[in-house]
Amino acid sequence: MFPQPDFYITNSLFIAGEEIKFRYNGTYGNGGSFYARYQWEFNDGSPPSNTREPTHIFSDPGDFSINLTVKDVDNDSISVIKTITIIPDLNPNAIINYTINGTTVDFLFTGTEGNGNLSFAWSIETFRTNYTSRNLSVSFRNSPYPRNYTATLTVTDIDGDSDSVSVTIQIPGTPRDTTPDYITSILITISAIILVIIAIIKVRGKKQVKRDKAINKVSDKWDKDYLDSE
Repeated sequence: MFPQPDFYITNSLFIAGEEIKFRYNGTYGNGGSFYARYQWEFNDGSPPSNTREPTHIFSDPGDFSINLTVKDVDNDSISVIKTITIIPDLNPNAIINYTINGTTVDFLFTGTEGNGNLSFAWSIETFRTNYTSRNLSVSFRNSPYPRNYTATLTVTDIDGDSDSVSVTIQIPGTPRDTTPDYITSILITISAIILVIIAIIKVRGKKQVKRDKAINKVSDKWDKDYLDSE
């Protein structure tokens, strides 16, 4: 009975510089797996591998023929060849565009994807929430004065390559309305009138006290002069 070699690769993408894992799922011929011998040729200039399930790193992108030969205990051998395509390792590039509308800011990711399947991590100054969407719309707290905030985006692609970028945005201030309304104006006017009346009463009271003192002084003098004439 001859071996029937076969294999598959566990990686979802074949990326240059990344470790690729090969898994054997064929038969072993006479003697079973204990006596089976393996030879993997990757055709990228590297030496063959004699392990059952090797890992391998292709340094350069391109198409490569993977040749697996299996021998059984009787030296019966069969080979299988599969071609895989190794793609370049692309790094993502984090770029942010944004528009400000009042206190609302719309953030837009306009960078590159790297090797795809990006994950996003947004961090906005003073916000406790970390956002994971591709694009983002954030409403900031209203303030009477302009205020700067820092927004940071980190993107990570499928093979773990990441990039970050930060931008500083200025949220325009919204001055508070200092014009009193109708009721407030009336209350202010009434308060002013009351203060004026109180001031007038105080002034008149002081004058009345002075007048009473003067009258009492004249009266006392008359009484003294009358008693002296007696």
